[in-house]
Amino acid sequence: MKVVGYIGEPAAGKSTKMRSIMAELGEGMLVKEGLVVYHLFPQTQSIVLGIYDGQVFSGTDRLSKAVGPKFRAWLTNLSENREYEDFTIYWEGERFSNAPNLEHMYATCPTTIYLLEADPEVLEQRHKARDNQNETWLKGMKTRIDNLAKQFPVIRI
Repeated sequence: MKVVGYIGEPAAGKSTKMRSIMAELGEGMLVKEGLVVYHLFPQTQSIVLGIYDGQVFSGTDRLSKAVGPKFRAWLTNLSENREYEDFTIYWEGERFSNAPNLEHMYATCPTTIYLLEADPEVLEQRHKARDNQNETWLKGMKTRIDNLAKQFPVIRI
């Protein structure tokens, strides 16, 4: 089993990237295991964490902020289940991009984290379109992602 994650500041294109991946994976089904909610794609041996249902803020943004500890236990259990040994787990966003979750991912199974970067002018336009994201919060999120990129191995795209 392996994990592929996408991090980046708000409006960098994480959810768009995930929708693109999901389109390539084929037919999937939504599965809820407590706070951990994901789309299961048995044919392509893939799991996409989050809820993608066409809403503007979808994906992992729709999961509880308390999902972290439950996710770590879920990942450990899944990694011990031979039925999932060839699966890839995909995720994006803030709910899983924190030090405890990333440390657990790297310790549990092969993990690749991509840092999505966008042109600052494009980000500014996207932020303006999302009128519920204030400047202080946006700066905090950028700092958070920058710190994670210094602390963990990431591939910048």
